[in-house]
This record gives sequence, structure tokens and C-alpha cells, in this order.
Amino acid sequence: MAPSNILRSSLLLSSTAARSSTRLASTFPLQTRYAAAINASQPRRSIWTFLSGDKPQEQAAKKDENAENQLEEQAATPLEAQQEQQLDAQNLASASSTAEPQTIKPIPIIEQVKEVEEELLPSDQTAWPSNIPPPSIRQYPYTLKRGTVTSVGLMSKTVRVAYQHREWDRKIRKYYPKTTTYLVHDPRNSLREGDVIEFSSGAPRAPNVRHVVERIIAPFGVGVEDRPAVPTRQEREEEMVQKRMVKLLRKAAKVAEQEGKEGDIEQVTRRVVESKEHVGRIRGLVIERATASAAAAAAQSQASA
Repeated sequence: MAPSNILRSSLLLSSTAARSSTRLASTFPLQTRYAAAINASQPRRSIWTFLSGDKPQEQAAKKDENAENQLEEQAATPLEAQQEQQLDAQNLASASSTAEPQTIKPIPIIEQVKEVEEELLPSDQTAWPSNIPPPSIRQYPYTLKRGTVTSVGLMSKTVRVAYQHREWDRKIRKYYPKTTTYLVHDPRNSLREGDVIEFSSGAPRAPNVRHVVERIIAPFGVGVEDRPAVPTRQEREEEMVQKRMVKLLRKAAKVAEQEGKEGDIEQVTRRVVESKEHVGRIRGLVIERATASAAAAAAQSQASA
């Protein structure tokens, strides 16, 4: 290599080294905060005390000042005031230790609704007239099934029940196990998750709830004697009849008030009960045929006479 090229390369290297050193010097200071603290004439400290500063010393100084202020206040206050303060503190401590926590039990919404119904419906209208038969309720065909409760508490008086049965496969021509989940009505919230129960169909309570619990076969967790009793079919029907009576009496009172026949409430009640009586399609056809045949027989007897 020629001497001129060597000189040129050495000059380039020296210039690049100088530039890099100036850049580093501008980017990073020559002496950091920690290095300056170490090189100073002050006594050396650990990195933790340096980073945290003099906070512990300041806190200790503040505590000393607070203690001195409290002592000065106690010295300034007379002895009788100090004794009264101590007695008040002792009384408060004894009252807080002896006081029993008072628990306020919330009133269930069902009881609130019953109270409102009793206020709205006068007591003289709650009695059903003796010469009017009680309203009838619809009777549905039903089947009994056994299942296991899988979910409780997500819906009001309704639980999910898993029913184990078999399904016929037409292609393979063989039965396969299948699990169907039903929404079952629980009138008194007697069921718990894991119970094996017997439930029946033919009890519509909502568009998606058409089953009701009949009895608890095997309780889980809590004994049957520690739960609300499951109502029987007869008890459920009696409760439905009572609710329907109250509803019809309320309707009759409203109609009598609109027509101005508040004195003849019995006749209005009879008319309302007959209008609200459910008549099925088959029953309606039978009644219509019976009335037609009776009218024809009466006309024939009159013609023969």
C-alpha cells in the first residue's frame, strides 16, 4: 500500500474515533448521579438509602415532633379533662364490645304483594257467596318422570332438572342414552342442587315451564325435614282455586262499580263466574248437542200434545 493511502486511512480512523467520543460524551454524562455521590466527600451510603433519600430520617423526625406535641397538649390540659377523656374512651370501648349487631330481615316480596292485595280488596268481599259453586280449574293429562336437579336459584321458584332416557336411532336401529333438561316449577323453594325428584307434566306456569315437582326421592345435603314441604297435587289445586276466587271477586266488584249495581254484588259475581268459566272445544260441542237435543225433544212433546 502506498504511504499516502496509509496516512489517509489513519486520518479517517482518528476522525471517526473523535466523532464517536463526542457523541458518547453528549449522550451520556461523564459522571452519573451515583458516581458523583460516591466521589463526593460525604460519607458513603448504600444504593437503597441513596435511592430512597432521607425519607426514614424525615419520618422519624416527624414522629418525634408528633410525640412532643402530644406531650405538650397533655401537659397543657388539666388533669380533670384528661380523666374525663379516659372515662369516655373506656365507656365507648365497653359499649362497642357489649353491643350486639342488629340484623334487619328484609320482607319477602310475596308478603308485600299479599299486604297490598288485602289493602286493595275489602274484607267484606273476600267471602265467596255460598250459593255460587267454586270456580273450576283446568285438568291436564300428565306423566311422572324422575330426574336430578342441576341448577337452583337462577329463577324464581323454578329449577333445572336433568332427565335421563333413551332415544331411538332410525338409521342404526338402536337405542342411545340421552339427557333432556326440563324447567320444573318449585312452589315453595324446597329443592336443592343434587336432589333426585319426581316431577310431572301438565302444570303450565309459564310459556317455558310446564312441569311441577311432586316429591323428593333422595335429598342432597339438607334433609327433607329441614326444608319447606313440597305441596301435593290436591294442595296445589286448592291454592289455585283460592287465587281464582280472589281474582273473580275483584273483577265482580269492579264490574258492579262500573254498572252501578254495588248492592246486587252476588248476581254480578255469578255472571262474572259464568263468563270466565273455561269451556273446552269438545265440552262445548257436547253442551251444544245436549241443548239441541233437549230443545228438539221439548218441541216434539209440544207437537204431540
